[in-house]
Formats: sequence, structure tokens, C-alpha cells
Amino acid sequence: MMKNIFIISIILLNINLFSQENYKYRIGRTWNDVTKMEEYSIIKKNGDTIRKLDSQKYIVSLQVEFNDFAIFSIKDKKGWSAIDINEIFLFQVYNRLPGEPFPDYLIENRIRVIGENNKIGFANSNGKIVIKPQFETVTEFNNGFAIFQIECTKIENDVASGQHHGFHYECAKAGYIDKNGKIIEIGDFEFNEIKEKINWKGEN
Repeated sequence: MMKNIFIISIILLNINLFSQENYKYRIGRTWNDVTKMEEYSIIKKNGDTIRKLDSQKYIVSLQVEFNDFAIFSIKDKKGWSAIDINEIFLFQVYNRLPGEPFPDYLIENRIRVIGENNKIGFANSNGKIVIKPQFETVTEFNNGFAIFQIECTKIENDVASGQHHGFHYECAKAGYIDKNGKIIEIGDFEFNEIKEKINWKGEN
């Protein structure tokens, strides 16, 4: 029961985070009693349907409204996918919580994306990659800066200790970038040192 409540909370939270006041399109949802699947469509703000999406391909979306890209879990594609209204794949979206379905979302006109070798970069609200994927770990932006870490080792968590996610990283160096991807500083810092140094107050 608690797990169901958690999943519902995640979905409701994402709906709020993805909602946009000045949106162009929204994602329509219809439950099919025969296939027992939710069917999606892309709808203009005025209510006109642009296209119905293949329910065998588009598995789930936590989004409600969007402008230039929508985020879906797509069959045979890893993680979360950003597509435009013509169903053209733009990039893979970073998942915020290891082991839980929680795609990244736009903050300060930046959203984290996944590139080759699982490196992380950023795209903007137009669906254009503006900081190429290059970081092992990097936070969301807050007050114009994001914190990154390099030379990282993936450590499997001990669930019995209360660390519920599957893994975490231990990294040798940390630094921070501006919204153009320029490295402002990097060194033998702990994450919290950089966080305090730039007064970063994001989530992760």
C-alpha cells in the first residue's frame, strides 16, 4: 500500500512540475478497456488533435502540457525519451531518482540529457542540446550554476543501512559550471564545499 502511495505521489508531483502556464500542446490520455493500456495523443491548446500515438510504442508519460518536446517512456528505448510533435526523437532525458521513474524537468531553462557512455549534458526549452553530455554526475541549475563531479566510483548501497536507492557515487573532484557549460572552478573539493561556496540550493 505504501509503495502505491509513493508511486501516485511521484506521478502527481511530476504533473505539477511539468505543467506550463503558457503551453502550446498537451498530452491526451484515454484508457482502452480492451488492451488495458493508456493511449496517448498530442493535442493543441485549442483542443484539436494533432496525432494519436501508438499505444504499443509509447508506454508512459508523466507530462501534461509542453511546448517544443514531450517526454515519454518508449518501447525498445532506454530511459526517458524527448520527442517533438512529429514524433522525432530529440534526446534521452536524465532520470532524477535511481530505481524510480522520475524524469528530469526544465529548471532555469535547462534539462539534463544523457549522451554516449551515460555522460550527462543539458538541453534548453526548445529541445536543443546546449551543453554537450560530458559529466559523470551533475546537478540541476540553481541561481545560474550547476555542480559537477569527476573521477567517480559507483558504490552499491547497503539497503539494510537505510540507503534505499541502488547506488551512489564517490568522486575525487568537484566543480561548477554556468548555463553555457563554462567551467568556473574545479578542484579537489567535496560536493558540499562547492554547494556552500556558491550558495547552491537545488535538489540534486
